[in-house]
Amino acid sequence: MLTITENAGLVVSDIVSRAVTTDTGGLRIVEAPDDQFAVTVADAPTETEVVTEQAGARVFMDAPVAAVLDDKVLDARVDDDGAVQFLIAVQPS
Repeated sequence: MLTITENAGLVVSDIVSRAVTTDTGGLRIVEAPDDQFAVTVADAPTETEVVTEQAGARVFMDAPVAAVLDDKVLDARVDDDGAVQFLIAVQPS
């Protein structure tokens, strides 16, 4: 299952709390062109999405995305201007 770092958990929780007024919100990861991923904020998961809750954050993915990210780690960086960059890496052995 996708692992969420503590830092990513803080960033995701902050983004979601600013954008969603429900307690069911989370970050949605979807496939994008060229073997990339895109993220959006969602009020709640769909019935078919896999939900990962770690480090105080909720992440929603459809089954194919969850399968690709099964052995990955989600991290986040915030630059000096406040821009967020999400990073996906292979879990350490």
